[in-house]
Amino acid sequence: MLSSAISSPVAIIGGGLASAHLALSLAERGQGTQLFCKDAQLGQGASGNRQGAIYPLLTPENDELSCFFQQAFLFSRRRVQALTSASADNQTSISHDFCGVLQTAHDERSQLRLDKIIQGQPWPSEIAYAVDAEQANSIAKINLDKPGFFYPLGGWVCPFEYAEAAIQKAMQLAEVKLNPNTDILNIERQTDGWYLLTDNRRFGPFVQLVLANGAELTQFDASNQLQISPFRGQVSHVPAQFQLSQLATVLCANGYLTPSHQGLHCLGASYVKEPEHLDFCPQEQQENLMKMHESYPNQPWLEDIDMSGNNARVGVRMVTRDHFPMMGCAPDVPKILKDYEQHQLTKESRHYWQTTPAPVHQGLYILGGLGSRGLSSGPLAAECLAAQLCGEPIPLDKATLCKLNPNRMWLRKLLKGKAL
Repeated sequence: MLSSAISSPVAIIGGGLASAHLALSLAERGQGTQLFCKDAQLGQGASGNRQGAIYPLLTPENDELSCFFQQAFLFSRRRVQALTSASADNQTSISHDFCGVLQTAHDERSQLRLDKIIQGQPWPSEIAYAVDAEQANSIAKINLDKPGFFYPLGGWVCPFEYAEAAIQKAMQLAEVKLNPNTDILNIERQTDGWYLLTDNRRFGPFVQLVLANGAELTQFDASNQLQISPFRGQVSHVPAQFQLSQLATVLCANGYLTPSHQGLHCLGASYVKEPEHLDFCPQEQQENLMKMHESYPNQPWLEDIDMSGNNARVGVRMVTRDHFPMMGCAPDVPKILKDYEQHQLTKESRHYWQTTPAPVHQGLYILGGLGSRGLSSGPLAAECLAAQLCGEPIPLDKATLCKLNPNRMWLRKLLKGKAL
């Protein structure tokens, strides 16, 4: 066991990609964990899709967001490769194909945005490069007749198999206890640590507790004021047939379309803020289809997309306004607001917030807000949090860590002397 490991297990609430990869990153440091998953098995929430695109998020300025996602994407890609090569040992495989991702515009505004990204930086060809319409057709193996931006190292991964492989590897390296069918309804801090409560059981105490529970991230009093929003996403499952079945890369335009896996393509996804339910929605199914028609009008292979089976999967992803995940200490919002009453809108108040540690809940951490890019961002965010929990240097620069901090939304204003 590494000296950085702490003696008691880290408690993790959640059963998706984030929690599984946090358990793995901690296990690599010899640190044990206890996972509390409300479902019978992992990956039943947003991580339960059959296929998810994995590629970096780039910006014209190549700012902290763009740099983080390039690093995160490459880290996740190596994770998939390492876990796949080890799959013979743990009987867990990860369905994936690094077939590249081809991004094209779907209207004038998105074309301007894509052009700005393409022309904004001398991007390494391993990250992305521009292709003309003929090259795009050759890459996709179906006619798109549009230029685009190709991410050659990208592709698709099965998220729930990725999570399962991470847990299996973690269990080989350290003591990892998985508690399925355990719905944590409340958490409370006592002098000896954090306790987790179901309707009839009490777990704890834990010195360190991580909330990595996806759509339920804000369900507790200690986390219900995180500035993060749930978005419903319905992904359509389309039979692979005729020309459509020839698709050889992931298409991203107004929506996305994957190559076939086990006889089905994934087509999606809807984006509905603060959903009222997670039932199948016929209208969203048709909207997914219309997005492809808007993106690649009058292409014959569009007629091969058969939606008649109403086959789809619905999940909720948690999204932050600035598109960064949340990783780090949980903000103590009541304490922030209380301190704000005494220190607001003066030069002295700015100095106070610049020199005073941000109020946090001791021993409580957040890992979430992965949005639609969790396959790319989740494993590196988990790796950084594992380093923090074990008292190691975090493998990111200070500016990026500030962008990931769950306290950032409030502190950004307070450091500038602005009203909350």
